[in-house]
Formats: sequence, structure tokens, C-alpha cells
Amino acid sequence: MTYIKIISYVLYGIFVYYKLFNLGKNILNTINILIVEDSKTFNNTVTALLRRPNYKIFQAYNLNDAKKILVEHEEITYILLDLILPDGEGDDLILELTYEKKVPPKVIVLSGDKDLQRRNYLFEHGVVDYFSKETPLRILIKDIHTLITTLHNNNTKSILVVDDSSFVRKSINHILHTKNYNVHLAKNPLEAFEILKQKDKIDLIFLDLEMPHMNGIEFLEKIKDEEGIKNIPVLILSSSNDRENYARALRHGAIDFIKNHF
Repeated sequence: MTYIKIISYVLYGIFVYYKLFNLGKNILNTINILIVEDSKTFNNTVTALLRRPNYKIFQAYNLNDAKKILVEHEEITYILLDLILPDGEGDDLILELTYEKKVPPKVIVLSGDKDLQRRNYLFEHGVVDYFSKETPLRILIKDIHTLITTLHNNNTKSILVVDDSSFVRKSINHILHTKNYNVHLAKNPLEAFEILKQKDKIDLIFLDLEMPHMNGIEFLEKIKDEEGIKNIPVLILSSSNDRENYARALRHGAIDFIKNHF
């Protein structure tokens, strides 16, 4: 399974969470954005159309200038990046940011490149989203603004992932961190209970059903008996096709059931 498909399954769960609990809101503190695009016309047009009262936008027309701006302005948190630039490829900047910065800016790719393999590679290396330059500008700007607002709001949300598979935990952790969520990981329900006791606020739980010692259904039963945590939304992750388990999970308070194809 490609990384793009894994992302789609996890983000479907997040979509269900937001739709049911309507938790979107606007945050008005300053958002620093760097646009890296060699076409001055396209760069200036995107800059002009994207402007908002709380956006501070920097512009670079090549990789070298982009790197200088990033050194001088560590407050930059979002990069709109073209992949084909006069002095190199955008991929190089993405890799540098991944290895050199403890908390790298969120990278949003703007490109006409339709290579799916390349997209998959970029998502694996932390790219948040990939927009085609062929998209009508009005729609493109609206989608970029919506994405940046969502990512900025996500930083106030905490998600707990409970799964005995280290691969699943790491995969979901990477995806959610890329989307700017605060993530807590537990390899079994006992660890999950400890996290729930220690943290003031968990907004959502991803829960595996098939785990040793205590399965997901038993975990659901226990948290529904705890006053402080019984109302946390729970999304079930399972590779099973067992409809009875699906029905039991919903009866015990889960909000949805996501087929685990990892």
C-alpha cells in the first residue's frame, strides 16, 4: 500500500471527528509563510491573492534565496514550494529541512509535476499537501488558505493512538505530526490509561481492536465508566471484517470504524 493511501485512511478518521464535533475555529495570531517559486508573475500573484491580515509572507525565486530567508527568519512555519527551480529541485530543500531542523516548517508543494511516485516519496518525507499549478487560481488560493488555517488549529488538538503494532503507531504518528497534531502513543490499553490520567486533554483516540491482555472492546467499556474521559471520541482501527465486532464497538461508544490496511 502506498503512503498516500495510508494517509487517506487516517485523515478520513480525522474528517469524521471534525464533522461530528465541529471543532474548527479561526486563530488570528501571525502566520509566517515563505513562497518559493521562480516565476515572478506566479509568485507575486499567489502572494497578492493569499494575503490575510494575520499572514506575513516572504518571497524567494530560487533555492539559495529560500535557504537564506529560512536562516534569517526562523519564525517561518509554512513553505509553499515549487519543485523545479533554477538552482536545484525543491526535494533537496525538503530533505535539508527534515534533517537540519528540530521542528521543520510545514511544506506545501505547488507543482505541475504529476509523477505519483514522486508525490508518494514527498509525503513520506513530511510534505503536508500537494497542489497542482493547473488548478484555477481562485480555487487554489482558497484551498491553501483552508489548509493553513486547519494546520494552525490542529496544534491545539491532542490525539492518542493505541495499537500494539509499532509500525502502525509510527505510521499514524508521522502522518498526524505532519498535520500538526499533538500525538501520544500507547502500545497497549494499560499505557493508554496512564496517558489519559497524566494529560489534561485528549481530543480523540485511535484504537486497535485486536490487542493482547485487553482488547479494544474491553478498553472502550472501561473508559466509558470513567467520568473524566468517557466522552472522548474513539475511532476504531481494525483489519478484521467481523461485523459483530463493528456493532459491539459502536454500542460501546466508538464513533466510527476504520479498516486498517497498513
